[in-house]
Amino acid sequence: MEAPDQTPALHSLHQAVLPQLDEKGRSWLKECLEENLGGTLDRRMAAARRKVGDRPFSMDFPWTEQTTQIMAERGLSGLLIGHSFWSCAGWDISDAVRILLVLKGSDGQSSVIKESFRRGDEKERCAILKGMLLLDPAGSLVELFIDAGRTNSIEMFSAIAMGNPYPAIFYDEPQFNQLVLKALFLDLNAGHIFGLKQRTGPSLIQMCEDFRQERKAAGRSVPESLKQILS
Repeated sequence: MEAPDQTPALHSLHQAVLPQLDEKGRSWLKECLEENLGGTLDRRMAAARRKVGDRPFSMDFPWTEQTTQIMAERGLSGLLIGHSFWSCAGWDISDAVRILLVLKGSDGQSSVIKESFRRGDEKERCAILKGMLLLDPAGSLVELFIDAGRTNSIEMFSAIAMGNPYPAIFYDEPQFNQLVLKALFLDLNAGHIFGLKQRTGPSLIQMCEDFRQERKAAGRSVPESLKQILS
């Protein structure tokens, strides 16, 4: 399969990142992007937070033609209602820089993205997960995403579930339902799951009702976001 053209994503993210870096950070990133990252990507990924910091990063990403076409083919065009773009809420600047490095270093090759994820520490993995729609707009790495969702790390699971459009687009119904249930089990705000309203169906409602009954029977509080789903 031909690798997707990463040039538009690389350019738009680069343009958003530069004004949010100080002079030293911009100089370091320029050096990274001008070299052959094939042999240095791991080292550059590890150094990113130290070089650019961890202050909040903000950007609104337009939907690509490829992604909107995939949504239409999967009957998910409703995800676009009220979402003319998707936001990187919860990212910091090192997340954005790491995604930029993987975009440049992988050139759309899924094998490079998988290897970078495998070799990265938790922070690096979280960055890759947050930016997966940029790195893998066709959903070819959905199995990696699902496997990562089995983590016991709340930080990593939040990178997958909270505000990330990738699951809403590429998960099937059972996979998406399990994502919601795990978020509730971890006491995360399920209301922050992208596309929750559009992806909620009878089976998820029944699973959430069962979850509510279990919580009540155990004398535990019912999450507010669960009440929102059931209402």
